[in-house]
Amino acid sequence: MALSTLHFAALKSILAMVGALWLGLTCANAEERNTIALLIGVSDYDNEIGLSDLRGPANDVRLMRDVLSERGVGDIRVLADGVEHEGQAAPLPTRAAILGAIEQIARDADDDTLVIITMSGHGTQQRDISGDEADGRDEVFLPADTARSEPGSGVIPNAIIDDELGDAVRAIRRKGADVWLVVDSCHSGSALRAGGTRTAARFVDPNQLGVSLRGQLDRPSKDPFIAPEDEDVPGGLMAFYSAQSDELAREVDFASDKESGKTNNWYGLFTSRLAMRLRQG
Repeated sequence: MALSTLHFAALKSILAMVGALWLGLTCANAEERNTIALLIGVSDYDNEIGLSDLRGPANDVRLMRDVLSERGVGDIRVLADGVEHEGQAAPLPTRAAILGAIEQIARDADDDTLVIITMSGHGTQQRDISGDEADGRDEVFLPADTARSEPGSGVIPNAIIDDELGDAVRAIRRKGADVWLVVDSCHSGSALRAGGTRTAARFVDPNQLGVSLRGQLDRPSKDPFIAPEDEDVPGGLMAFYSAQSDELAREVDFASDKESGKTNNWYGLFTSRLAMRLRQG
């Protein structure tokens, strides 16, 4: 399929570096460090406000859980709808649950900890609140309890904005822990990229949630915002994003496995390739 060929070609050079980057960040195998993994997958959204469900995030979580377990990671925490974990249904990936889980990791971590956070779900943009974005737009991740924007507010209730995620991860790094963050969602995009019946975009048009990004949010061209260096943060950070701020991320149907009886073989394209590289490595 044209889409798969395009994406695989783009991902091949990036994911070929995963092994080296993993070793560079951890300095040792995961089983030799105090490793904490938080796997987040949001599949079930409120259809009544215009949010379509996804089919891949639950599978992304299961796949990464299996791969990390194979690599010796014992402390794996899961927030995902439709996923069984440690004999019971995993907690729902609401805004409070996601930020609370990251805060808990910051309390548990020390300078011998490697933290792995993966996030699969819908992404979009909203009005920049803090004024640090050159285009006037914050990139956001949409938890399970995302609500529709109030008219004129320009912000999406319960969305997790990039600034908040950055602050939460920085709190972990202040403990001296290293963080590997993987976000498999759209941060923005257009419908111009080729698609098909076996692919779906992890993107929600902000207008569906009552947020207009036209006119006043399109600032004139200026020097890009440069985030201050984290001179006071001892922990390292490696972040992998499945799409740039103006791109779509895709989930793909890898066809049903008739022998196993599994009918849902949808996975995030980025997560599936990443997991394959880690498993091979």
